[in-house]
Amino acid sequence: VKGLRYLPPQTTKDGVVTNYSLWTMTGNRQWTKIAEGEFSNVVNNPIWQNITFDPVETRMIRFQAEQLAAGSRMGFEDIDIIY
Repeated sequence: VKGLRYLPPQTTKDGVVTNYSLWTMTGNRQWTKIAEGEFSNVVNNPIWQNITFDPVETRMIRFQAEQLAAGSRMGFEDIDIIY
C-alpha cells in the first residue's frame, strides 16, 4: 500500500474530515501511524483528497478522522486504496 484517496460528502458539510491520521497494522497486530495531516479548503472544494506515503506491507489500514467540519460522525462518498 502506498496511499489512500478520500472523497468527502458532496451534499453536506456534516462528516467532512478536515484533519486525519492514517494507521497500518502489521502481522504482530500492532497499529503504526504512517501519516497525519489536514485537508485544506476541503469544505469549499470537496474533491478527491490524496494521502501518499512510502510503500508499506500491511494487513489492515485505518483512516481516522481527527477533526470534522461539522457533525459527530465521519462521512465519505468514496475511499480508495492506492497500491
